[in-house]
Amino acid sequence: DMMAGYGSVQEAKLEQSGVVYSGDFQSSLSPLPEDEKPEPASDPPPPVVRSEKSRKNSRWLSIYITYFTMFLSAVTFSIVISSLWPYLEYIDERNASTNFLGLVVAIYSVGQLIAAPLFGVWSNLWSTRQPLVVSLLINIVFSVLYSYAGAFRDGIGGWVLVVSRFFVGLGAGERVLVCAQPSACACVCVCV
Repeated sequence: DMMAGYGSVQEAKLEQSGVVYSGDFQSSLSPLPEDEKPEPASDPPPPVVRSEKSRKNSRWLSIYITYFTMFLSAVTFSIVISSLWPYLEYIDERNASTNFLGLVVAIYSVGQLIAAPLFGVWSNLWSTRQPLVVSLLINIVFSVLYSYAGAFRDGIGGWVLVVSRFFVGLGAGERVLVCAQPSACACVCVCV
């Protein structure tokens, strides 16, 4: 009974002999007077117990939401890419060339290349939720700007497309998080 709360047998023997263990076992053993002995620590509150089924369901819900986000991103990308050339010709006849189209298409990947490692580091340091929300907000705002690029005609509309596609690419950097989410939700089991 007396030994149950101690980390080692040596600490228990020292406590019985009146020597109080504090800090590193090798460096700081010092007897304390009775009035300076530390108070015993109170018991920690009991942990919140969730059933295995509840944990499993929340993990799968998280995976479903992440995959749905990835699906919407892929649909948006395919719709934009398939309509990009006619849209560019409509809003900016002056800059509408295959070279400029190449710039508009490539700038998306440049934004994604810049944002993916940043979102990865951010999610490793804190949580996956904040980078996902920020990337979705970036995607929404600059997709709306992309759709209103037709309001900026006469040489400016094409550059609005470039800027909006760059920032949508930054928002698409969340794909690294979406790909990592299933592994973060996985239950690691050790069989003995």
